[in-house]
Parts: sequence; structure tokens; C-alpha cells
Amino acid sequence: MLTACATTPSPADRLAEVAELVDTYALNPQMTLRFDGPPPQTHAEATAQIRAALAALDVSHTSYWTPLDPEYHDITGIFGLDEGRAVATTTTQGMLGQAEGDGWRVRNVLDGSPAAHAGMQRGDLIVAVDGQRLEPVASFRGDAGRTVTLTFERAGQAMETSWPIAPRTHADTWLAATRASARVIDVDNARIGYVHFWSFTGTAYVDLLVELLRSGELAQADALIVDLRDGWGGAPIEATVLFGGRLPDVDFIQRNGSPLVMLTPLRDPIWTRPVALLTDERTRSGKELLAHAFVTQGLGPVVGERTAGAVVGGSPFVLADDALLFLAVLDARIDGVRLEGVGVAPTVPVTRNSGPDDPALAKALTTLANIVHP
Repeated sequence: MLTACATTPSPADRLAEVAELVDTYALNPQMTLRFDGPPPQTHAEATAQIRAALAALDVSHTSYWTPLDPEYHDITGIFGLDEGRAVATTTTQGMLGQAEGDGWRVRNVLDGSPAAHAGMQRGDLIVAVDGQRLEPVASFRGDAGRTVTLTFERAGQAMETSWPIAPRTHADTWLAATRASARVIDVDNARIGYVHFWSFTGTAYVDLLVELLRSGELAQADALIVDLRDGWGGAPIEATVLFGGRLPDVDFIQRNGSPLVMLTPLRDPIWTRPVALLTDERTRSGKELLAHAFVTQGLGPVVGERTAGAVVGGSPFVLADDALLFLAVLDARIDGVRLEGVGVAPTVPVTRNSGPDDPALAKALTTLANIVHP
């Protein structure tokens, strides 16, 4: 579902435009935007009011972004609206994070990315890019190959690194990072396969998993860890069948209460050895459906933190001047259970701090090694 306007609206008209879309398409007909404050005089004021009103709806898959936000480019890529356009953002350069004080905290670094090759780590606090405050999109604008220099702090020590800007598409960023993450880790004479699905949006990711398990890097592993932490959601539910599980009943419900019929491709089981999932508070959407199936069907341990509880169906609406409204338009159930606002509790709880150490991965490795060699 996409909409577009021919001309850029005034700030007040933008609020009315977003409010009308919510009234027309939101998953619950009773959801209505309420804007606080006087009528906005600038687009920045309109953006702030829209975001505050959307947050007050208290439902996931509901946000407002502009081309200056990396999430804008992620979502347009996920939904095929970017026309294969390569961009340079914090995300396509390989960094997930958020503003913190006057800096920008790196939450995770994507495998095989420019940032990973430059040595950036989880927990780094970026204080400047080319001497200026980091802006997630604007800081990386310019000709491809232009070198950017990042100044950051790590464990209280000032550091610096640089790399040539590498504009990339959504597919290049997320699918390539997943492929680059695949490896085998030796633990107590057990070969534990590992792959991190930073995003799981679409059949290409399931096809990659099948490839890795049948003939790729993970085919000869004794056990497997599938890391679902951070990034975007997805996780086609037929993935449960790959691990010997049954296909859960997943219902998507439209705002009029009627179900939306969605066809699920048939898959064959290909992995019968031990398997574990890693989850955290940013494991979201379809990934949570997979985690729920693992817990309820006993397919393997789920290690880490409770998932986000962000399990509805979202749709992008392209507005004038390329702003983007992402709106929850479908409710969801798995085997009759609604996970929105609840999430999935891990079977092996492990908390991770903001630093580079990964106790959840360590716990998953030892858990699987003990299953392989009791």
C-alpha cells in the first residue's frame, strides 16, 4: 500500500495527511493520532509531533522517517521501493546504533562490512566523523570511495579509524552480512556452526540458510546456532520445518477482523542435529514467531533475552518529499497466541551488556557442546 502527493505539503497539512492514513489503514479502527502543541511552523516541528503521536499509539511497526534516517533506506529496501539504489548510511557501512549524548553509540557491527574491516566494535562511542558530529546519513554523503575518518572512544581511550565510503543496497548490506557471519567454532571437540540473520525478510534468506546447511560452511557442523539478535525481522515461518518442526498456524488479521490468506512455501527438513537460537530485546517481528515455535515445539534452546514483542504486520506509505510512514496494518497470532507487547522468553536467560563480550553466545556454545558430547 503506497501513497504519494504531487507537491510538498505545509507542516500542518503533513500532520493531517499522516492522521488520515492512520484513520484509514491502521490495524485497529479505534487508533487515532492526537498531536500535542500548537500547529507546527516547520517540517522539523511537524516531524517531532508526528513521531510523538505515533509513539503514543503504543504499537510496533509504526514510525515516521525521512531520507535522513537510515531506517528509511532499510524499509524502502525491504519492501523493494529503493529500485536497487545504493546508499551510504551508518547501516550500509555496517553499524547499528543510536545517538547517546553528543556522540553515537555502536550497538552492533555487521559481519564483513566496511566498519567491521576498519575495526569498529560493539560499544564504541563515535564522537566525530571528519571532525563533525555524526549524522547517520549526511555524514556519509559524497562520492563513492571518499575516505571518512571516525573518531571514537573505546573503554575510555580515544581512537581513530577510516575507510572509503562504500554505498550499498539493502540486499548487499543485510544478506551479505548474514553470509559473512557463517562460520564453524570448535568447542570441546564439537564443531558448532554459527550464522547471524541480521535480517530474515524474504525467501532469499531461507534459501541462504538451506545452502549453508546443505553444502556450505555449516554442512559438516555437529550443531548449529542461529543468531536472531538485532537488525530487522522477517523469518518466514516455514523455517521451522527446516529444523524438523511442524508448520505453526499463523494468522494475520485485517482491521475489519477478517483473516488475510497468505500462502506458505513447502520446505523439507534438512537439519536434525542440535540447534539453538540467540535472541535479545531487538529480536522482532517474524523472528519472534520462529523463537515462539522453538520454545513451544521444543526444537532447541533459546538463549539470551526476551524478544521485543513487536509482532504485527507493517506497511510503508511514501509521502510527499519522500517522507515515509510505516504503519501497523495487520494483527498477528501464532497458534492462537498474540505476541505483540509480550515477546518470547528465552529458555536459557542470559543478559548482555553494551560491550563487545558475548556471554549469550558463549552459553549457547557450551550448551550445544554438552549436547553433542554429554
